[in-house]
Amino acid sequence: MLSPICPEAANKYVRVWIDSVVNHCRPDKVVFCDGSAAERLEVLARGVADGTFLKLNEQKWPGCYYHRSNSNDVARTEHLTFICTPSQDLAGPTNNWMNDQAAYAKLRPLFA
Repeated sequence: MLSPICPEAANKYVRVWIDSVVNHCRPDKVVFCDGSAAERLEVLARGVADGTFLKLNEQKWPGCYYHRSNSNDVARTEHLTFICTPSQDLAGPTNNWMNDQAAYAKLRPLFA
């Protein structure tokens, strides 16, 4: 069955994948971005309202915003970032590695 929540234009395989992710993650809400100018303005307005973005001086930097990354961003916690592959040699020499099946077994329960 193809997803009723997906845009009609979505490829049927994409729709099946989205359904599987929604069923697995059980989000409160699913939003599809259309890339429109109106959507951009809405996202920026929400970001300014909640402090995610700071609007810069319009005369010096028209249409520009400042965004700070979150200190909890995974990129700042390299010890918790893993390359998950069937074998360690596929992860590269400088990466933390975990077997892909072990990673799935560890992460699946967290979604519940």
